[in-house]
Amino acid sequence: MALLAHGARRPDVDVLVVGAGPTGLLLACELARRGVSHRVIDRKAGCSTRSKALVLQARSLEILEPLGLIDTFLEEGQPMDAVRMRIDGDTAFRIDLSGIPSPYPFPLVLGQERTEALLLERLLVLGSDVEWEVELADVRQDEHMTRAALRHADGTVESVEARYVVGCDGAHSTVRKRTGMAFDGFAYPETFMLADVDVDWTNQVDEVTFMLREDRGVIAFPIHAEGRFRLVVLDVDPSDPEGGDPTLAEVQAQVDRVIPGEARLHDAHWTARYRVHCRCADAFRDGRIFLAGDAAHIHSPAGGQGMNTGLQDAHNLAWKLAAVLEGQGGESLLESYHAERYPVAQRLLNTTDRAFQVALARSPWTRFLRNNLFPLVARTQRFQTELQRLVSQVAIRYPESPAVQDDRTRPGWAWAQAQPRIGQRAPDGRMRDPRRGPIRLLGEALGTDHVLLLFSAGTRDQAQREELAEMARLIQDRLGSHVQAYWIEPQERLARGSPEPPAAAPVNPVGDPGGHLHDRYGAASPTAWLVRPDAHL
Repeated sequence: MALLAHGARRPDVDVLVVGAGPTGLLLACELARRGVSHRVIDRKAGCSTRSKALVLQARSLEILEPLGLIDTFLEEGQPMDAVRMRIDGDTAFRIDLSGIPSPYPFPLVLGQERTEALLLERLLVLGSDVEWEVELADVRQDEHMTRAALRHADGTVESVEARYVVGCDGAHSTVRKRTGMAFDGFAYPETFMLADVDVDWTNQVDEVTFMLREDRGVIAFPIHAEGRFRLVVLDVDPSDPEGGDPTLAEVQAQVDRVIPGEARLHDAHWTARYRVHCRCADAFRDGRIFLAGDAAHIHSPAGGQGMNTGLQDAHNLAWKLAAVLEGQGGESLLESYHAERYPVAQRLLNTTDRAFQVALARSPWTRFLRNNLFPLVARTQRFQTELQRLVSQVAIRYPESPAVQDDRTRPGWAWAQAQPRIGQRAPDGRMRDPRRGPIRLLGEALGTDHVLLLFSAGTRDQAQREELAEMARLIQDRLGSHVQAYWIEPQERLARGSPEPPAAAPVNPVGDPGGHLHDRYGAASPTAWLVRPDAHL
């Protein structure tokens, strides 16, 4: 139940979500499974019917798991095993994606229309829905709540009071415009073609392929094993730069300039021509109003990052709104949304812009570096590992956030001296529960609660064990039922009869087979980590 300031009226709803694309739908699902009252509106008549954003990265697949959606997504999607770069027709390098440190070590190609449909189905199961053909006409706020004017399809205007409003309404966001947030940036001068088309060629159906020649490029994303691909084509000689969908013949002509005679395009399912923008709002929060997804940031689609960043915006914000509404957090927790997600968006815009400039290589000098030096660097293991972590988004961390804290200087407590680092995603691994058998740590950490990990390091020192138990009691007092504590013993020592956790400790005892989790968390001595509901430390 939402807590109200003294003298404040109870609002009509706790959270008004404006926009029912992937970001808004995921936000609504997360609010629904946490019992937060909300409404979702969208001026469209229904979910998208276009494939649009195609790629779900590993981190996004992880956050779909607790919604019970991962199996369906994996059944319908096409996993990508590698990224290949071809320059002047020859393979410059290939990056195997199997090393991504995730239960889902691959990008998954699935049309946005299916992503939205599956999220909407889950939202309905969770007891919520989307109000279609309802648009936001205006929004205002004061110290206690927001007041939104909603215009329905029949022209009637409804006034709604909500504790918070989240704008998930895209690049032309009404929420952003009504609050006066800047959306600075620029548009690239080039025009792009997009074509979902069947292709006869020798390209692999389990690889994303970047094909470059001089200052031209084609990116191919496999959609179906039968040979359907999403082609993103740089159209440097657009016949109609101001609009109009390209014909199949136009796309074929541009592809032939990059890979002459290699591909025969047929049966176009969707084509579009567009300009790429690189923009970011100056703030993701204005009082009780938040921005997420394309309403907050837009950039080149080449790396398959946009929709994924929006999904993770929503995932980051949902648990914080729920915690504040439950009285488990305050202003610093809400401030952490901008503090955490704004730098992610800024880094993403800078990275995609640099990659875009290198790929196009407008000058002969840049082209020489791209064709000769870059492939040498890209073939190194270090580069490939970093690229895997960057593109999959599992390496995102929040070291300077007000919602993370490093207490390793606190006297009398035992702390890890090595990896991982504060604010990063919790390293995954297997634990053995005496009742449930093997369980995955990341699966436990992506629920609706905080997860407290108490690594005993197999110590028999009773004082050290009591220290860990006392930490569990302190955090339970602060978070109540919103924390699940695990007392983690090395499995081998557990089998040899290590003592049980202190009797009064509010913990779930589990084993650590092989001591792998102790290693990943730097727990050579008794150590504790608190994991947030979004699985960040």
